[in-house]
Amino acid sequence: MEFSSNVMWTFSVFILLGCLVIQCNAGAANPLEEDIYVDETIVEGAACYRIMNGTHQFGCHGSKETMGVVMSIESVEEAKLISTCWRDKFNNYNGKFFLLMSLDLLNRISLCNSSFELRLWTSAVPAGKREFSDEWRAAFPRCKLPESCYSLFNGKGSSSDYPFCAVSFGVFNSAAGSTQICYRRGLESSKFIDWNLDTGITPEICSPLMGFNIFGFPVPCMKNDSTGHPNSKYLMLATRMDSFGVIPDVSPGDMAVMTPPISLLASARAMATNAELFQSASRQNNKYVMFSVFNGEAFDYIGSSATAYKMEQNAFPHANSTVPQLDLIRPSQVDLVIEAQLIGSSEGKELFVHVDGERFEKSGQITKSALQALSAGAKSVGAHIDTQNLGKKIPSASWHSFAKSDPNVQSIVITPFQETIKYNRYNSMADYGSYDPDTRTKIIDSMMAVSSATLRAGAEYVGIEPTKADILSIDRQFVSTLFDCLVASDDFYSCKFLEKLNGGRFNQSKHSYALEYKSTYIGVAQNPLTRMFVHWLMIYALGSKKETFNIKDKKQCDDMKLDQEIYVYDWQPDPLTGQFHCYKSATLMMGMRSPAFDIPDYDFKNSTYSTWTESVYELDKLRIFVIEQQNLQYWMFGLGLLVSLLSLLIVAPCGESTFIIDEGETEAEQGEPL
Repeated sequence: MEFSSNVMWTFSVFILLGCLVIQCNAGAANPLEEDIYVDETIVEGAACYRIMNGTHQFGCHGSKETMGVVMSIESVEEAKLISTCWRDKFNNYNGKFFLLMSLDLLNRISLCNSSFELRLWTSAVPAGKREFSDEWRAAFPRCKLPESCYSLFNGKGSSSDYPFCAVSFGVFNSAAGSTQICYRRGLESSKFIDWNLDTGITPEICSPLMGFNIFGFPVPCMKNDSTGHPNSKYLMLATRMDSFGVIPDVSPGDMAVMTPPISLLASARAMATNAELFQSASRQNNKYVMFSVFNGEAFDYIGSSATAYKMEQNAFPHANSTVPQLDLIRPSQVDLVIEAQLIGSSEGKELFVHVDGERFEKSGQITKSALQALSAGAKSVGAHIDTQNLGKKIPSASWHSFAKSDPNVQSIVITPFQETIKYNRYNSMADYGSYDPDTRTKIIDSMMAVSSATLRAGAEYVGIEPTKADILSIDRQFVSTLFDCLVASDDFYSCKFLEKLNGGRFNQSKHSYALEYKSTYIGVAQNPLTRMFVHWLMIYALGSKKETFNIKDKKQCDDMKLDQEIYVYDWQPDPLTGQFHCYKSATLMMGMRSPAFDIPDYDFKNSTYSTWTESVYELDKLRIFVIEQQNLQYWMFGLGLLVSLLSLLIVAPCGESTFIIDEGETEAEQGEPL
C-alpha cells in the first residue's frame, strides 16, 4: 500500500502526539525531570562532608536517588508520628522522607520502624535547614524552602492524596576509600584530572584536619644560648577545645569542651594577677607553668600529638632563630600534665583524679606534691577533690601523646567520674541545654574547684611558699561571666562581655553557621569562633597593659612584635569597658596538623598519629517539586500507547482518495490546469 505525502504527514502527526504523551509520562516517572520544580539557591555551607582516616571513612554516601517527601516537625508530639511514617496521610506513598526539625528534637525521636529508608533533613536554625541521616552523618548547606509548596501539599489541612511536595538533590565528591587513597589523589601530580575548565581552579580533594592550639605562659622562659641545651622544667595545665557530632559542625560542646577551658582561664588570670610572685619563684627554681588548650583532640588527638612531635623536632614553641625567643621545650622537660575533663557534667559535686599507676609508683613525688596542692586548692573554695582513691589508669587524655614521646611524663586527670563516664552527650550535637539556677550554681562551683586546685598546684610546682600560696584566690565573677557567655548563651553575640571583647572584629551572619552559632568542630572549611574567643580570653587573662599604656593605635602595637619571639602584642578591647588596648602576653595560637602528613612515606594504617582528613562535597542541584501518584503515571503511559494505536488504526486503512476533497486536485498533480 502506497501513501501520498499528505497521508504520511498526517500519520506522523498522530505518532508524534502519541510519543509526546508517552514522553510526558516518562518525565513524570523521573522526579528529577518533573515539569513543576524550583531550583533552590544555597545560602551557606558545604554540601556535605566525608571524613576518612587510614582505614575507614564515613559521612555522605549513597548509591540510591536522594529524593523524598518533605515533612515539618515542630514539637515532640509531632516527632512521635515519625514511628508511624504518617500512614494516615501518606498511605499510598512508599518512598523516603525529608524532615524539617530543630536540633533539640533530634535526641527525642525514634527512627521509622519499617522497611522504608528514613532520611532526616534537620533545621539547625529557623532561617535554614541542614540534612543528616543515620546513613549520611553530615551537614548540608542552608537553603530556603518555599513555604507555598509545603503548606499547600504536605502541611496541616492539606489533602491526604497526591500530589505531594518533595525535594531531590545530587552531590559530587572525588574522595573515596581512605585517607591514603584520597590524599594520594590530592597530590599535585594527580590533580590535573580534576581541573575545572570553566573556572581554572583545581579543587582540593581532601585536606588533613587541622587544630589551632592555644598556649599561654604566665612567666615565659627566655632562651639562653650560654646554657646549651634547655634545662627548664614545666607543669602543663591542659584541656581540649573541640568535639564532634553526627552533624560535624553542629557541636556546641557545653560540658565536654567549654567548662574545662573556663576553669583554666580563671586560673591563668589569677596567676597573672600575682605575676611578680610567680615570676620570682619560676626564675629562681627554673620551673614554669604552661597552659595548653589543644584543638583536634576529638580526632585521635591531633593537637597534642602535633605539639609533642614539634617538641621532639626541637621546633616548639619556635624553631631556632637569631632573634630573642622563648626557650625550646622538649618532651623530657614536661614533668607533669594536669588535665581537666567534663567539668560540671555529673549530678554530684565531688571531683576525682586519675594517674598512671605504673609511672606513679616508679617516680611519683612530683605527682604526690601536686595531688596535695590540688586538694588544698579545692578545699579553699569549699569543694572536695578525692585524692585518696586514685584511679590507676588514665582515661582518654592529651597526656597519652606526650607519654609516647617520653616515659617519664607524669599525669593527673581531673574528672567528675571515678570509674565510668556517665555523660551521654560526650562528642554530641546534643551537648547543650538550659540551666536552672541550681544547676548553674553547681557547675560554677565545680569550675571554681578546678580553677583553685590548678592555681594552687601551679604555685606549689614553681616553688611559692605555702603561706603565700594560701592568699591566692580565683575571681568567681569571672568564672560566672564566662559560664553565662560560653556555655549558657546560644551564641557569642548575646553576651555583653564577649560583645565588648569582640569589638566588631566578627559580625553575626545569617549566611554562615560558623559565624552565627557555637561550634567546636575543626573542619577544614570551618572557622569556628570558639577558638578565637578562647584565644582572646587567654590574652586578656595573661596579658598586661601596664607597659603599653602609651600605645594608642594598632600599628604601634603591631610594631612591638618585631625582632623578638618572646612576647606578643595584641590590639584588642577590654571586655569590661570595650576600650581597645595593646596587651603584652606570652600567648600563642598555632595551627597544627597531624605529624602523619609531615613524615615522608608514613604508613597511614599506623595508629601512632591521627590520619583524619576531610573532603567536602559539591552540591549538583537542589530541586523542590511536586510528585504525582505512580498509578497516574501508569495511566498516562497507557493513554500514550492507546493514542498511538488509535492513530495507526485510523490512518492505516485510508487510501489516497480518502484525503482528496477536490477532484481537480488529481489533474493538478498530473500537470493539467484546473
